[in-house]
Parts: sequence; structure tokens; C-alpha cells
Amino acid sequence: MRETLLVKSIDLGKAYRLLYPKTVVIATVITEDGKPNAITLAWCMPLSAQPPLVSISIAPSRYSYQLLKQVPEFVINVPTTELLQTMWICGTVSGRTTDKLSLAKVTLEPSKRVRPPRIQGCAAYLECRVVNELETGDHVLFVGEVVHAEVDERLFDSKSARYNTKFYKPILQIGGPLFTTTSQELLRPR
Repeated sequence: MRETLLVKSIDLGKAYRLLYPKTVVIATVITEDGKPNAITLAWCMPLSAQPPLVSISIAPSRYSYQLLKQVPEFVINVPTTELLQTMWICGTVSGRTTDKLSLAKVTLEPSKRVRPPRIQGCAAYLECRVVNELETGDHVLFVGEVVHAEVDERLFDSKSARYNTKFYKPILQIGGPLFTTTSQELLRPR
């Protein structure tokens, strides 16, 4: 018999944290004159398989939000734990006043179908063009159509269309400055 859970109410402003841990991504964007920027996000999700749509959610006060309004394209860079420091810098330093990509010692490479570049060393890349926006309170949801996607074949099993968690270690945000990753243990319902 299952033990009775002890539940309590929490501040509704923190209710979103009940959906954590969340996979962390680094979205790259670009200015009209070609200067790249990046923003770390845990608010990213798939929306549709056909057509392939994903979303990222960004507060209008962010510099990357302004750049997305200028050039409505972005790349979702899926980092591994080796890029933890890069992820942290891209999420805590503003590109408005600092070249955070240089500070994070990021090596960029051209994308295949969009203007913003990709960050070398990531597990995967989803190149997207914005097809819709939705104001959602204090954030704006940018819906991107995936126009090109690539993955490190050593980390992803194309046959099952899944990451191999024995090799791929995603960065998962628990909340604030706390992160974790997956174990090699696979859990399966009975």
C-alpha cells in the first residue's frame, strides 16, 4: 500500500518549478548587422511533429528578445555537461553590454539554413524560423519551425529516435543556479 502524501500549497509565482527539472538549451540569435548573441533557456519545448514546431519563451526585457524581433530566426543548441560553464555565462551575462560568447570562449560555426550561428560541441542543433509569437504574461512564446536539425550520432540512436543516456548527459535545471543530469539507470513502468 502506498504511503499518504503530505501536500501543501505553494506560492503560485513559483508553481512553474513543480515542472522541473527541465532540459537546458542555449538559443543563439543575431543582430541585423550580423553580431551573434546567446541566451540560456529552460523554457523550451516541442509543439508539433508535423510540421516540426518548437517554442522558446523569453522575457521582453532580454536583449535576445530584441534581436529575435529584428531577425526572427534562432538556433536551439542542446549542450552537454561539458558546456556547463558556457551555459552559465550565456544565462547570467547580458549580451547587451558584454560579448558573452567571447567571455564564455564559445566557438561558433555557421548554421545550414538560418542566420544565427551554432555553438560547437553541442549534442544537437535545431535551426528555426519564427512563425508565430504569443504573449504569455511576463514572457513571449516564440514558435519556431525547425528548418534543419542535426545531432551527434554517437549520442543519439536514430532507429529509436532517442538519446542514449549512457553517453549523452543533458544539463537539467532544478531551479535557480542548481543543475543535475541523468543517470545511466533507465526507469520503465511495469
